[in-house]
Amino acid sequence: MSKNIREIHAFSLGEIVKPDETKIEKTIKITLRYVKDSGKRGLHLSVTPTQYETYPNSPVSFEKYKGYTGSSTFVHPMTRFSAKKLAEYKPSLQHLKILMEDVCARNGIEQPDITTIKQHFTL
Repeated sequence: MSKNIREIHAFSLGEIVKPDETKIEKTIKITLRYVKDSGKRGLHLSVTPTQYETYPNSPVSFEKYKGYTGSSTFVHPMTRFSAKKLAEYKPSLQHLKILMEDVCARNGIEQPDITTIKQHFTL
């Protein structure tokens, strides 16, 4: 993972095992990332539905996602990257709630309980 990204949490939505024994775990991944080449330079909170596929007899798991299925929002301005700020910054729980509602509604996913990870966010 890049030094400009911090994974905050991944909600597991369940696991499927295909007939060929391939395991597919569906998750919603919440990340905080530093973005410098968009209109607003700074930290962005993103929520993305992802799948992790593990093939039989393979120690490697592949992360897959479809384009334009996630959502992100600008949460904190920064003129330059700071690893300390990325590690310590707590985004607003309200920002997460809005993003989760949007992503779950657009992808037909039941929204998980975000209060279980409120320690990573400000109220």
